[in-house]
Amino acid sequence: MLSADAGALEPLLTGVPLRDPFADPFEDQPATRRPGLVLIDDGRDDDQASFERRRLRSIADSREVMVSELTHDSGDVVERYVTVLQQGLFAAAYLRIGLGRTA
Repeated sequence: MLSADAGALEPLLTGVPLRDPFADPFEDQPATRRPGLVLIDDGRDDDQASFERRRLRSIADSREVMVSELTHDSGDVVERYVTVLQQGLFAAAYLRIGLGRTA
């Protein structure tokens, strides 16, 4: 897992290899893991942050990277922060269990 701003994520996203449309998913090779992009939105974006979010989503779509969003755009600043923080922590724990990294 990596948490970073758009400038640091862009080279990682552009470096993701495209899927092979002819690959056999049932072939006896270890499954390759593909990255996913999680965008966190507390509804307080300025124009620059909104532009960066759209740009990252566009790059991810072009590289066939799954995009998920954690959004909470109502309530005061503290409520928004706590809600997206808790959603992020839950998602991280869920992924850790799903990937078998329980230790």
